[in-house]
Amino acid sequence: MNATRGVEVMVRVLARLAEGPEVKVAELAEAEDMARSSLFDIVRRLQDAGFVDRNSSGILAPGPQVVALAFARAGLPSLQGPAEALLRLLRDETGGSAILIADETELIHLPSGRTETGSDAVTVEATIADRATVRLTLAQNTTRAARADAEALLQQVVLTLENHLEDAAQ
Repeated sequence: MNATRGVEVMVRVLARLAEGPEVKVAELAEAEDMARSSLFDIVRRLQDAGFVDRNSSGILAPGPQVVALAFARAGLPSLQGPAEALLRLLRDETGGSAILIADETELIHLPSGRTETGSDAVTVEATIADRATVRLTLAQNTTRAARADAEALLQQVVLTLENHLEDAAQ
């Protein structure tokens, strides 16, 4: 395989992962009309560089370097680590799904593991220094007290991220 074809395939693999549904290397090889061994080699190189992760079932996912690029593109590279940790805390403490959005792109999406979608789901949002939004979606049966607690924690998370942005700018 020539180098140009390899780069084209790398780009298509990353684009496919960004678009959505779970995929395995064998499925990509068929879609790309490539030898499986060649595509496995490309995916291994992407894994080694941190652009692709592959779980024990062989399903591919964007790797940590892709996330770092997304944060950099949004002008928020210093928020990556703190946002990942704080949104995980927000999700775990509230039982809801936590999402960080910047430039209409989901930088982090941590689902709760249960369904909160639909017209009865409770969604609250807060903006980080007019540069990003944290969206928290709670289950439809969330009590008023639990919602108030979740909103208070959301505000603490946003304030902490805003402070981190200010510190990084200095």
